Amino acid sequence: DVCDPDESCTGVADAACPADIVEPATTICNPGSGDICDPDESCTGVAGEACTPTDTIAPATTICRTGSGDICDPDESCTGVANEACPDDVVQPVTTICRQGTNEVCDPDESCTGEPGATCPDDVVLPCEECLTRTGGYWGTHPWATIEFLPVTSCGLEVNNVNAYINGDKVDTPAYGSAVEDICFGGKDSKRAGYSPQQTQLIRQCTVAAINMAATSYYEGSCDGYIIPENECIPVDVPCTDGQCADGSGSCTEDAECAYSYCSQGGGPAETDCQDNSECPDNAFTLWSIPDVMAWCCDTPEGGPEALCTSGASGSVISSSGCIEALDMFNNSEDTFDIDPDLCEFSPDENCSADNDACKDSSNNGWMNCRGDLGDNPACGVCGDGYVRGTEECDNGAANNDGSTNVGGVVCNSNCDDVTPTP
Repeated sequence: DVCDPDESCTGVADAACPADIVEPATTICNPGSGDICDPDESCTGVAGEACTPTDTIAPATTICRTGSGDICDPDESCTGVANEACPDDVVQPVTTICRQGTNEVCDPDESCTGEPGATCPDDVVLPCEECLTRTGGYWGTHPWATIEFLPVTSCGLEVNNVNAYINGDKVDTPAYGSAVEDICFGGKDSKRAGYSPQQTQLIRQCTVAAINMAATSYYEGSCDGYIIPENECIPVDVPCTDGQCADGSGSCTEDAECAYSYCSQGGGPAETDCQDNSECPDNAFTLWSIPDVMAWCCDTPEGGPEALCTSGASGSVISSSGCIEALDMFNNSEDTFDIDPDLCEFSPDENCSADNDACKDSSNNGWMNCRGDLGDNPACGVCGDGYVRGTEECDNGAANNDGSTNVGGVVCNSNCDDVTPTP
């Protein structure tokens, strides 16, 4: 063979047999795949010895490329077939979940990095237990459940009941400190109190968050590990069926024309899809824990700086703070957590029915819980005994604080000594 080929006479008189040609040991006599799966065979460099007679092929159990040791970049193995090289390196994309978590916040899924040789990231388990959250709409229309978790403190006020304020002589239940009045409101209410719409909305979100925290504590859970999530660019695949996008967005010829993406928390490009997370602006409190958000936005912790909700900040300052959005994310995250108690245990009827009456009476009734010096209307001043001044309805139909009297004979002015305890 090529390693030590036969020599032949030259056919020339007196010419001897040519010199023995022996290929060196570097000569490949049987090309393989070029790697460990089927290595090349070479000559021995010894006269009279042929190419290695046996073709060495690694079995299919032979690892030919070491990966990360998990699904992110699995090891590649030989095929066991002659002349076939090690298969291509398979690296999973960043969308591949390599470790399933228990929920989105406390124990989120981990995904591959998309880098060759990189293992699944470390398991992130936050120090949070089960957490109960319900929306403001739920707490406002299920007062029989809300009352079970009061009192709570929200924006400097003890919230301790679920009554609606009803003007004049119809008042038969105190409403000052009402959770329903904080949660269910209209434009007339904030205007009467002298609050900006942003202040009113911040009070609502703070009260709802405080009730969620109290309800969680009642069920021996904890929301301390809830972290405000990052704003992500979310791709959405929509099939093209019979020339129309399945979501009704328009005509199409292929699925790609129907697909779109959006920022999970809003923001980003106004008229086009987001391309990646960099186009989705994060909330000011992204990656903050909910207790820290509430301390900064709602109620001042002992020895800490004054919270935004009690600071008298303008509507524009509140709007740009990110507080409303961060708290709203928390209050609307009920599907994130495992805890799912049967709140119907508090229901007065077996159907666990909503009770909208107090919420309807509270919305646009021209009254809100007053909080210290917040607001511009003197009716929201608070007397030294904690009661609100100037909230009595006058019998002549005139505005409060005009000096006339109501049906009970109480003077309708802003002097604390002339005002009876009112809602």
